Amino acid sequence: MPSKKQAPTEPKKRPYARKMKPAAPQREKQDKPSPDEMFAQLFGEGADVDEVLQISFGDEAQDGGASTGGGRGKSENVATYRPRDFLKTGDRISNDIVKLGQEGEAVYRTGKRTSHGMEAVTTRVSFAYKNVDIFAPRGGDEDDRGFTSLDKEVHDAVVSLYAAGNKVFSPAMVYRTMAGKNEASFVPPEKLREVTASIYKCMSSIITIDAREDARFDGLDAMYSQNLIYAKAVTLKTKGWEVSAFMLIDEPVLYKYAKIKRQIFSVPLHVLDTPPSKTNDVIVLQGYLIRVVEGLRRTTKLPNVVLYSTLYELIGCQGAAKQKLQRIRTHVKSILNYWVEIGYIQGFTETTKDRAKHSIQLEVQDDKYLPPA
Repeated sequence: MPSKKQAPTEPKKRPYARKMKPAAPQREKQDKPSPDEMFAQLFGEGADVDEVLQISFGDEAQDGGASTGGGRGKSENVATYRPRDFLKTGDRISNDIVKLGQEGEAVYRTGKRTSHGMEAVTTRVSFAYKNVDIFAPRGGDEDDRGFTSLDKEVHDAVVSLYAAGNKVFSPAMVYRTMAGKNEASFVPPEKLREVTASIYKCMSSIITIDAREDARFDGLDAMYSQNLIYAKAVTLKTKGWEVSAFMLIDEPVLYKYAKIKRQIFSVPLHVLDTPPSKTNDVIVLQGYLIRVVEGLRRTTKLPNVVLYSTLYELIGCQGAAKQKLQRIRTHVKSILNYWVEIGYIQGFTETTKDRAKHSIQLEVQDDKYLPPA
């Protein structure tokens, strides 16, 4: 008997196989950023207010020492601001501050016009250090004891930060202001150490200005006597990091004096962001050149020629090897070429004397520099 044909059976459906997501690539283990790197990130954004940080005052900070923020200390929140301009005090005392550090005192005599004719006015200034240990040489053949041109640039950077609204500042903020950096940029540890030592030097320096005669004419206080930077050490705390910083107790004294004398000038911060690497020499050189340029804007009585010998002496390299002097001249021309490019100066000419590079002649417009929109 023929067998019945069996209906073909449908093949069994295989259970749905879920597609497996590809394994996520393993992230490379990143080293935890250092406090200074974290600080660079926090203070490098484009807003005017960089960050609201917590500042701690430990028991040691009350006496001017660094605080860890622990113990019975107190804390409060502060906002920090990036300056748009770099300010320089341009009075005679500020211009002579390095020489004052060497000689200790000076007497300035000027004439004031009155209803009875010209009257002689005398201003006496003294400059002293509370703690000479910080001026000990760092080693090597050069003795960098005393107040230096780099210290002066650090002072002006602190003034710029204060004028922008900062009562609290860190060494990294000071260095970036001197270098003209608006974005987050890494600050080498050796630069942080140098800036920190310079800040302490300014904190340990006391300047006294006897302006009793001048006060009758300019609305000055009769006497100024204060630390060059009157501040105390504090600790900034943010996102688990602690960064050593400083808090100004009072307005910088030379800024206060120059403001009443109307002898403060400012340049946009990007003017300082010149191509050369920001070594101490470059920072000092461009700080001096800015003073020359701004002086030429205000009066035609100043010479528009800068001697290379003056620049060599400024950074203490007179008599150095030819390669060193050539490198300095290259830095100077790189700075000036950048200023021509952005319109800060109109031009410059390098002059030669006795077959040697002798000086730079600057071409500066009279009106205030306005950066391109």
